[in-house]
Amino acid sequence: MTVFALHTASNCRLFICFLVTFFCVGGLSCRSDISEAQYRFSVSWDFWEDNDSDEWVGMDVRLNGKSLGSRKVAFAKLDRLPVKAGEHVKLDMPTEPRSSPHRPGHCMSSFVQHWMAKGALVDWYEGGKKCRLYTITWEDFLIDGNYVENMDEVAWVVDGKRIGRAKELLAFVKQCAKENDLVIQILEPLDWRPTKFVDPGLTLGSLDGLDNWKGSRVYQITPLRQGEREGSSERGQGAKS
Repeated sequence: MTVFALHTASNCRLFICFLVTFFCVGGLSCRSDISEAQYRFSVSWDFWEDNDSDEWVGMDVRLNGKSLGSRKVAFAKLDRLPVKAGEHVKLDMPTEPRSSPHRPGHCMSSFVQHWMAKGALVDWYEGGKKCRLYTITWEDFLIDGNYVENMDEVAWVVDGKRIGRAKELLAFVKQCAKENDLVIQILEPLDWRPTKFVDPGLTLGSLDGLDNWKGSRVYQITPLRQGEREGSSERGQGAKS
C-alpha cells in the first residue's frame, strides 16, 4: 500500500505564496492553447464519488454514448482503447457537487495512464464546459533499483512532456498559482509500488497545496491493481485522491 504524509494545507499555501513572490518564471503557462476538437472518443458518466454513494459504485460508463457496463468492467475496457499519439480523448462528466468533498468518477482507474503511455491526452469537461486541465505524473523514481525517498528526486511529466525535476516542477506550480479554476489530475504511475514511506517533499506538497487555491482543484488518480481494495492506495490528506 502506498503511503504518503503530506504537508498541512496551510503550510502548502504559504509555500505557494512564496513561489509566486520569489521563484523565477519557468516558461510553462497554465493556459491551454488547445482549441475545441472533434473527438474520436468521448467517455462519460453521471456521478462523482463521495464515499457514500451506491450510485457511484454501480454507475454506467459510456463510450461515445454507448454503455460499456459498470465502472470496473468499463474501466478495464478503456485500458485497451486504441488511442493514437497526439489524440485527445474527451472525459465528459457532470459538474462537481460543491456541497461536500467529492472525487471524480475515475479516481480509482488506470485508463488515463494507459492512454498517456501511448501519447494521447485527455480533455476534462464538466456539465458540458471544458475545464483548464493539467495532467501530471512522475518518472525516474528508481535509483539503483530502489524507490526514491523523497518526491523531489523524481522527474516530473506535465501533459505528456517531461519538464524536469524539483526546480522545474516548482516553477510550474508558481505559474499555476497565478491562475483561477484549474483542474489538476495527478496520475500515480502504473508501476509505482513503494513498500515504505516516501516523503512528498516540496514538489508533491506544493501541488496538493493548489487544491482550493483560487478555485482550483487537485485530484489523484490511483490505479486499482489486482488484489487491492478500492481506497487501499490512497495517499492520505491533501489532494482529493
